Amino acid sequence: MVDVARSPQLFNPLPDGTVLYVPLWHLELSGGLFSSADDFRYPSTRTGGTFDGTGFIADGDDKITAAATLLTAYPFTLSLWVDLTTINANRSHCLAISNNAATNEYFMVGFGTTGLATMSARNTQEWAIQGGSDLEGTGKHLLTAVFRAAQDRELYLDRANSLVTDTTNSVALPTINGWSLAAPVNAGTGGVLLTGVIGEGWVHTKGLSTDEIAFNYDRTRGRHQ
Repeated sequence: MVDVARSPQLFNPLPDGTVLYVPLWHLELSGGLFSSADDFRYPSTRTGGTFDGTGFIADGDDKITAAATLLTAYPFTLSLWVDLTTINANRSHCLAISNNAATNEYFMVGFGTTGLATMSARNTQEWAIQGGSDLEGTGKHLLTAVFRAAQDRELYLDRANSLVTDTTNSVALPTINGWSLAAPVNAGTGGVLLTGVIGEGWVHTKGLSTDEIAFNYDRTRGRHQ
């Protein structure tokens, strides 16, 4: 049993380089307004959705958002435990970082139209890559998107199982001043809201190694599977 009386920040198995940590199964993150469980304590707003002790339950019109200058350069990593319950008609944003002031500048990890794990970005151009198999209704999985450089990124499932690598498309990093869960940061960033459950999420200002991804999976899977 998880001791939820402990500070939620203490449950992060990879604190080095963490600029965002949200263990959404923890009671301290269950309100309409809460602080992220990292050194920065970003004020975060929940719009709709519910909590049941396993995570944030979104039914297609719910989200969590915050203003935050998370990072200014490559590399970085987006990770989260998520359960896709229903495939939506467009890409489902699960964890996105973006320029709040712009309409088309973001990086995200989530799901594609066929339930495949997806990572995508948009600046002056847009790209998306996906891999694996349809994850609709298969329970919670750890998705990890590693953005090592403008033209070097990898997508992993669960215990560092490589899904796809992209070294072709180059996307410059925009100004990052916001993040969101279960939805694009603003209406202009494309995609749709998630129908599913998000249990835990991270942003690291480094490219996690496969050993670190596997370690994160091993240390947190008991809370989600």
